[in-house]
Amino acid sequence: MRLLQLGGGVPDGISGPEITQAATEGDPAALRCFQTVGGWLGQGLADLAAVLDPACFVIGGGVSEAGELLLDPARAAFERALTGRGHRPFAEIRVAQLGEDAGIVGAADLARAAPFSPARRRALLTRLLPSSLVPRSSVQSAARLLARGAPGSREP
Repeated sequence: MRLLQLGGGVPDGISGPEITQAATEGDPAALRCFQTVGGWLGQGLADLAAVLDPACFVIGGGVSEAGELLLDPARAAFERALTGRGHRPFAEIRVAQLGEDAGIVGAADLARAAPFSPARRRALLTRLLPSSLVPRSSVQSAARLLARGAPGSREP
């Protein structure tokens, strides 16, 4: 099984990137993972659509790197689960243009728009994005750029 090989031969070594790689290589277990998780995502989006009625859902972060492996089953589940599906349009489900960087860019924009000093912005960014999600150097680099006002950025 390719998935287990990518995880170093132990189940604890398997994480999102290994599942995505194995699925792109056609591993049946990894493909089943995407069918299951995509189904859960589609069901959740259908529940949100029943309340919010959005035109589009944008999926970002690391999971977005899976692309259509995740989105195809999510769209299918969304269409099956959408309340009133015969009387409302289906919301588009797509991957964020920024992909896995969507979270850090969104957090940086929030921090930049907040009425805080540059030091407070850096602290906010560091707290919003722990090193377990994004390498600390990326957070620090983004915070430094925002603190001094990156070229072309809009000021709050």
